[in-house]
Amino acid sequence: MTLWLGALLAAAPLPIGPQHKAFFDDRGVWRLEGEKGALLSECGLRLWAKEGFAAQANAKPSRPPGEGAAGRTFHGIIRVRDKAVEYWQTATPLPSGLLVQYAVAAGALAESDEVAACFDLPLAAFAEGACAVEGGKPVSLPAAKAPQPRLVEQTATTLRVERGGVVLAFQRRPAGKLIVQDARHWDNARFEVLLYLRRAAGDPPGWRSGAFLVSLGEPAAGPVIAAVVPGREALGCGDIHEAEVVFWAPYENPFDPAQVRVWAEVTAPSGQGPRPRAAVSRAGFYCRDYARSLTGDAEHLTPIGHGRWRLRLTPTEPGVHSYVAKVTTPAGTASARAETFSAAASLGQGFLRAPRRQKLYLEHAGGEPCFLIGHNYCWPGTRRGAAELEAALERMARSGINATRVWLCSWGIGIEGERPDDYRLDDAWRLDRVLAAARERGVYVQLCLDNFQDLVGKEHAARNPYLAANGGPCAEPAQFFSLPKAREQHRRRLDYLIARYAPFTSVLAWELFNEVNYAAARPNDPAVLDWAREAGAHLKKADPHAHPVTISLGLQAAWDELWRLEEIDIVQPHAYIRRPTEDAAPAALDSAALVLEQRDAAEALGKPVLIAELGFLGTADFNPLNEADKTGVHLHAALWAAAMSGCAGTAMNWWWNSYIVERDLHYHYAALAAFLRAGPLPGPDWVPVRSKASSPVLVLGFRGRDAAMLWIRHRDNTWFRRAVEGREAAPLGRTALDLPRLADGRYRVEWWDAYSGQPLTHVTALATEGTLRLSVPERLPDVACRVRRQLD
Repeated sequence: MTLWLGALLAAAPLPIGPQHKAFFDDRGVWRLEGEKGALLSECGLRLWAKEGFAAQANAKPSRPPGEGAAGRTFHGIIRVRDKAVEYWQTATPLPSGLLVQYAVAAGALAESDEVAACFDLPLAAFAEGACAVEGGKPVSLPAAKAPQPRLVEQTATTLRVERGGVVLAFQRRPAGKLIVQDARHWDNARFEVLLYLRRAAGDPPGWRSGAFLVSLGEPAAGPVIAAVVPGREALGCGDIHEAEVVFWAPYENPFDPAQVRVWAEVTAPSGQGPRPRAAVSRAGFYCRDYARSLTGDAEHLTPIGHGRWRLRLTPTEPGVHSYVAKVTTPAGTASARAETFSAAASLGQGFLRAPRRQKLYLEHAGGEPCFLIGHNYCWPGTRRGAAELEAALERMARSGINATRVWLCSWGIGIEGERPDDYRLDDAWRLDRVLAAARERGVYVQLCLDNFQDLVGKEHAARNPYLAANGGPCAEPAQFFSLPKAREQHRRRLDYLIARYAPFTSVLAWELFNEVNYAAARPNDPAVLDWAREAGAHLKKADPHAHPVTISLGLQAAWDELWRLEEIDIVQPHAYIRRPTEDAAPAALDSAALVLEQRDAAEALGKPVLIAELGFLGTADFNPLNEADKTGVHLHAALWAAAMSGCAGTAMNWWWNSYIVERDLHYHYAALAAFLRAGPLPGPDWVPVRSKASSPVLVLGFRGRDAAMLWIRHRDNTWFRRAVEGREAAPLGRTALDLPRLADGRYRVEWWDAYSGQPLTHVTALATEGTLRLSVPERLPDVACRVRRQLD
């Protein structure tokens, strides 16, 4: 049945204007006919290899032709002896022409082998006519066989063929070799137009591609939209409506918005009333589809077809949304007809914002605070790629984790390629999958956009696309921050990331650079400060969903001027623990004390503080302290200390695979998450609670007028005493605490096991003269507590 329908579809002509039709066979070879006969015949791919010649006419279809809003599609394999060359073709009709796009997986061919899209001009239609390249001097198409077969050979993007008032205009992208030849030299009664395919920006290695517009009459000067393939008609707020825009426009690089820009004017329901608001602009992006397979322990991505342009629109209010897709080039702007979709209210993940009602936590759209629980997972540790990250996200979600951190880096998921403005669409696809999986599981992902290893590291910097050796503008790495052309190139990448990934609610924040001080030419470099200000301002202006912006500094780095930039929303220090001696400072022996030291240092900045890296110094293969602390004593203390000292999230452990996963330590996160779910986060009027350094117990938390949350730990329960000195966990013993400045009355006091995340018991206690006395459970090394006033 499928083969029969495919054959029937191939036989059905595509109308091209009122008087012409394109006829296809099941391989995608086509001809163009009008009332007076054929204008084009035997149009298709041809290959010239060392082993011989082959044509699309002899291809084996991989599947029957398809038909959709984007046009008619074909997929097959052309063989040149023992070489198999896979091709994809889409043919999209326009009012006065046909857009044909080819993608050829030519990895089996030698670089000197050639692939061309060929368009045969019948002698009856074009003998005694003429052709002109790029508007140049006409070249005759003779009635008699030309003395030499080659009539035209040059690199070009346009060709015009005319005879007796009949005009065919050929346009191509990208520019490439063009040949017009008299095929009578090979006993074929025709002229041949050969437009050679080459690797274009965004193509996988070994691929060649080309898009060709064949117009009847003079072509349009600007872009032409052929079709918009809309996404889902109905979805929830926070979900993505993804549309494809099929169009013709001449450009060389789809990643350069100065050459081509796809965007949409979007009108939300609140903008459609009697006093409508102006439509908002949303940018589109260029991409490619892939099929994923897992062979053994390795993820393999197989590219599918030619590149595509897509729009991602994320509704944040219920109702009917409308949008008009547009394409802009230097020659003008084309607009499609309006499309619509409806959004329903949803309880799913929403966007996070920089705080407005308080200064401790990021906020949901409604102003509710969000405490981040998580650890780093900056790149896959195996060849399973994005599949590994997706599995990790599932594991995180089961443990109550709602945040992680992923780097865009050359050895992990890296969007930038080795040449300027040429992006790795396979890794971009992987990041799509990661962010989609994160949204499904309610996990936020902080995207770290740059790192010092890729700029100044010996192993990775050689491939950096900003360096002159790779075609970039920088003679030395530090110029990445200062040269205007480097900043322009960086801005183009930011625009691509915004268009593709800002629509995901699962993006926690944009981290401009990891440990930027290690990439600077000198400490507190003014050029880096200005770069961060400019890049942050660009993100805030261009990101329609206002994701927070941050940056990070390395170990023991201080740069308050950087943190005070209004473009930076989150203060993000990193803290690591060296192997200390017994007489070292408390922060060197106790991860809770280290967290408090980092938090206190940032207090005056008045912004959310996220310790985005914490752990023992070492490597994934050699870390004696991780080996000593098998049960995660330092991990446990850092999590609770961050939560109870006013950090925006837990201190994010660095050793995700070699420690957290290998030791199965996710239960520490689950326990904290369960406790925090049981009640509200501290409000703007709550004040910190912290015991004196001389107290035998560490008490951290917050209290309001009629509620409190606390974490209480025996001071001897540090990782150093338990993991290095080998001491047993010290129970809290008989301890009484007084909570001051509470409203008088009856209170429910809940005691929680900080390791299991289960309530231990609850009691009723009476606050008198503004003080509530708490009797702490004796047998555990640390406990958590919730206090709330009971209404009479």
